[in-house]
Amino acid sequence: MRRTTPSMPYIALAIVSTLAASSCVGATPYPLPAPERPKVCADVVGTGWFVGAAEMHTGRFDARATLLASGLVLVTGGWSGGVSADGGPATNATLPDSAELYDPLQDTYSEIPMLHSRRGHHAVALPDSDALIIAGNELNGSLVSLVELFNHHTLRFEQVGTIDSFPGKAILLPDGDVLLLGGSGAGHALKDLWLYHARLRSIEHLDATLNYVRSGHLTATVLDTTIVVVGGAPSQTLADITTEVRRAAPPFDLLWSCDQSSPTCARAGTHHGAVRVRLGESRTAILFPGGWESPDSAQLFDGRSFSAVRFVGPNGNSGFDVHFPKDNHLPLAIPGNWIPLNPAPGTNLPTAHDHYLTAPLEATGQALVLGGVLCFLNADPAHYDQWHCSKPHPYTFTTELFNPADSSLRLGPPMISGNHYLGAATALQDGRSIFVVGGGQGLETQSEKYAEMFCLPTRQ
Repeated sequence: MRRTTPSMPYIALAIVSTLAASSCVGATPYPLPAPERPKVCADVVGTGWFVGAAEMHTGRFDARATLLASGLVLVTGGWSGGVSADGGPATNATLPDSAELYDPLQDTYSEIPMLHSRRGHHAVALPDSDALIIAGNELNGSLVSLVELFNHHTLRFEQVGTIDSFPGKAILLPDGDVLLLGGSGAGHALKDLWLYHARLRSIEHLDATLNYVRSGHLTATVLDTTIVVVGGAPSQTLADITTEVRRAAPPFDLLWSCDQSSPTCARAGTHHGAVRVRLGESRTAILFPGGWESPDSAQLFDGRSFSAVRFVGPNGNSGFDVHFPKDNHLPLAIPGNWIPLNPAPGTNLPTAHDHYLTAPLEATGQALVLGGVLCFLNADPAHYDQWHCSKPHPYTFTTELFNPADSSLRLGPPMISGNHYLGAATALQDGRSIFVVGGGQGLETQSEKYAEMFCLPTRQ
């Protein structure tokens, strides 16, 4: 595989960063510039749309795109070649042993060797512009135990430990450490917790655990001073409809939880996404669109109000609407719960999604739901899968934009390269741009090098 040496701007940045770090331990190694517009977004006006970006050196399925504090994007892992009918690597698949560092201001990439190739892993940006790479799989599905750190000073990857299980989620905590939650190990779903200590560069297996075992695409999101953990599965075939809220600092005390026996619990199971949105100047929430168990629904976890649970289905039909008891029996320490999403006229999550991408637009409080697998509900058991989705599954290059002003989802502009099935996306530093890269056109297709950018104009 062709590999290039990082370009001179990156090398110069690494030298300056190293000198600055040696003179001020614990401080930001170099002053970060004010966020600038990506190069390809310069001419975007009006309501915003997608524009093409430079291609990667290598096509990748199931890679990760991580925005670093420096404003660069680190694309790690994934596999090249084909994707099989069951969604895994095809017989011609290979694992690239490199990462690609994308510069949005120049629209260019530099290839950087990784210590261990992997797919389906976790990648977490750290406050100092480093990035932590955790777990993942080999081509044959076996665990990659090596944990590596991208060092932005040297532009190299370094080993910082090993882990003998595959955590279900990895999230950055307010203090700069990384919490690993749930997942699977030795053939079993787990409720374990691990903590990566950024200053020590070490991983600790904690005594504390989650309230429920959680494998298979759980979500965990920091919301102010709490962690909201939703979904996952206790086995490969059974979805777990549970929610728990914990403090976002050791010992990660449990503040509240619920399970499927409670009508107030979120109906989110596996393969759903989670993205933070802003509902006001100082009010944040978490948007949960789609997923396997409820692909035509969307839910919102509000950080302040107690309200109702509602699914928004096709043509605006509500699956159910359950209100909390009038005495607010939940502990007052919990700042909020599930509230309805209002369907925009004629839309209402019209393209029900699974395996989609999400990213926030921090400057406006919006969020974008991109691509994925469509699920059209079908009443004929001969023509639907276990989730009542019509077969065969079509793929979409449509997008949907969450509007915080009225808590609605409306159709956004279509992507131009394709649906980026098993691709990667990340918001950029200017708060108005989303970088979408890699993936392919669906099952039994080949990995793509393509990339594109969703750009909001500087002023709307």
